[in-house]
Amino acid sequence: MEATRRLMLFVAVVLAVGLAWAGDGLAQGSKGQAKNEILLSASSPFEDLTEFAIAGDKRGIERAIRAYDAQAPKVEAELPAGKRDELRGLVADIRMAGRKGDYREIALKSPDAYRILVEALDRGSLKVPVEVSLLDYAGFKFQGLLHAKPTDWQALGKVAEEAAKDWGSVRAGVADAGLRDTVDVAIGGMKRACVSKDAEMALFAAQVDLALVDLLEGYFEKVGR
Repeated sequence: MEATRRLMLFVAVVLAVGLAWAGDGLAQGSKGQAKNEILLSASSPFEDLTEFAIAGDKRGIERAIRAYDAQAPKVEAELPAGKRDELRGLVADIRMAGRKGDYREIALKSPDAYRILVEALDRGSLKVPVEVSLLDYAGFKFQGLLHAKPTDWQALGKVAEEAAKDWGSVRAGVADAGLRDTVDVAIGGMKRACVSKDAEMALFAAQVDLALVDLLEGYFEKVGR
């Protein structure tokens, strides 16, 4: 009987520890998801800012800045001090550029603010890899750089190389051959456009990249990681 009681006690302890670990995992997952919701929500205005700046939409720019400002306190609480200060600086630059009507500056700085937010995401709580969001960054940054004159082909080439690296990190996880091959073509087009300094090809490749990000997000949401 004593042996039985000791066995039952041992089993109870093991179960209790297991449940505690599971509870910690659920709490951590919930915390990570909450953080990601805050950061992803705040990243959207910076995508909008890039598009509004390229279109010269002053009212749209003002709306997007207000949309971010409403979320800023929660966002900054989720960032390490260095990244928080970097983001504050970018937002200040964007706000000043908006007052001056310098849309090229907004189009250049907004993707960088977006990148800070997506790189701060809790990766363990994501279905869609961060690298897919960084491909989104690449498309918007490409557009911003092409909107500025003179065209900085060296900066564009760096963005294209980073996009190729990010895509290489997740490519094997895409079983859909058609989607995989199409992204290959788009990233290759960005790189070739930089070599040939073909602005029209570069803009088209960036637009294709942005459209494919939507498909990649849907793919990973469906199949998981």
